[in-house]
Amino acid sequence: MILRALILWLALSGQAHAQEFLNRDTALSDDDFYRLVACAAPVNGECGKPFVRWP
Repeated sequence: MILRALILWLALSGQAHAQEFLNRDTALSDDDFYRLVACAAPVNGECGKPFVRWP
């Protein structure tokens, strides 16, 4: 039991941070936000990565 707790603690104790982020002065529309999250598209721009779709 203690070994499992130690393994879980070690697995979750690493740094978890976003590797990519974007600062905006204004709010994004729903469509702009979706395209930003789905394929890293800047506002009114082309996708920067392959398009991801969730079921």
